Amino acid sequence: SKQTVLFIYCPNVVKVNESAMRGFYGLKQFISKNLKEVGYGGFYGCASLEKIDVSKITKLNFQSFAFCQYLTNLWFDELEEIPDNCFQMCTGLRQIVGRDLKVVSSAAFTACQLPIKVVSPLLQPQDHYTVLQKPSLCQEVMTGDAYVERNKLLCAINLTKKHVQHIQILNK
Repeated sequence: SKQTVLFIYCPNVVKVNESAMRGFYGLKQFISKNLKEVGYGGFYGCASLEKIDVSKITKLNFQSFAFCQYLTNLWFDELEEIPDNCFQMCTGLRQIVGRDLKVVSSAAFTACQLPIKVVSPLLQPQDHYTVLQKPSLCQEVMTGDAYVERNKLLCAINLTKKHVQHIQILNK
């Protein structure tokens, strides 16, 4: 069954066709060193997908990675364009690095937890993502049903501890 496949190893696959991986909800890793293209909805709904080598991808399509909620950081070496809804509802996505990235659709990150950091020397700042010149290092921690940047989470925990200590002092 599609739901129980945890990883797929296909080192020579160049293209994932339209909806090819749709419904592989448990898929955590897709391994191919030669992947160049992901078709329309290629990984649609692969909610558990967290590791995929996208470095050689040159073409993405509408909803290529839609609803892949565990993807956090992606590094594209050859991609020039990210189309509409490509990363729709990828709630864990934090950063995309693309040295050749020239165009990012205004609807590329529909229903994501904004802002998404996009690292590319060829892009101009936009409202729908933050442009950086070099990658940001972050550690994500799953809390409930969403990823939270570890440093922000630690600050919130420490603040809560201070409030609890203050309340305990007042109650004495």
